Amino acid sequence: MLEKNKYLVAIDLDGTLLKDDKTISKESINYLHQFEKEGNIVVITSGRAPRSVIKYRNILKVSGPFSSYNGTYAFFENDIPPIEYKLNKDFVKELYKKVIHKEVYSVMAENLNTIYYDLENKDLKLFFEPTGMNVIEGDIDKILDSDPYVFIMQLNEPLKENQDKLREIFKDIPDYEIRFWNESSFAEIYQKGVSKASTLEKIVEFCRVNKENVLVFGDAENDVELLESFENSFFMCNGYKPLAKNAKYITKKDNNHNGVISSIQEFIKSK
Repeated sequence: MLEKNKYLVAIDLDGTLLKDDKTISKESINYLHQFEKEGNIVVITSGRAPRSVIKYRNILKVSGPFSSYNGTYAFFENDIPPIEYKLNKDFVKELYKKVIHKEVYSVMAENLNTIYYDLENKDLKLFFEPTGMNVIEGDIDKILDSDPYVFIMQLNEPLKENQDKLREIFKDIPDYEIRFWNESSFAEIYQKGVSKASTLEKIVEFCRVNKENVLVFGDAENDVELLESFENSFFMCNGYKPLAKNAKYITKKDNNHNGVISSIQEFIKSK
């Protein structure tokens, strides 16, 4: 049975809940912790790796499910099996051989305990936080020995030309799609139909929350499906502007000024 008075808020991290310095304000920490104590559910849904999401989940002192790698891995408490979607390692290897030193400059792949990369990349290293992970460096077609959750490529210049070439390649690939990270040089491969939104649908069903009481927050390309799939979707006013049309609401405050919690408060007050 659905619990009509329970809210579930699904919140992206970078550019959404996190300030530009990658911290969470004390006001947001206190509010979301109390929000869950009152019987609601706080779900972090991020492109980050599970270990990074867990770090921020612990800061918030919340215990709801979380979704990482843009929906390809979701964790539940109490020995409930995770939701998992992996990329076929043979497909990844063949793609790597096809695009490396052409459209693509460097790549990385990852599962829960190992990071694979071909070149040192400080931007991805900062984002995925490799501390405590087994790290293997070399040509991906030679070192990748298991199906990864994520495969990320840094494109060569000219960026738009290489993006177009990769789009053409993926027109003939039935099971996988490519997503570009806003205006950056990074691209991500993922299974068709798998997104933050598809995984959150399963989390919402598991938590027995009325979809009218689900609030979602995002700011970037990897949030598009999330913003489109849920009625109460909030685009961060500091986000990638072309995506604003995909959401029902735009926050009045940005990520540096408690945009998430002020929108939650305003929404609940209006009910």
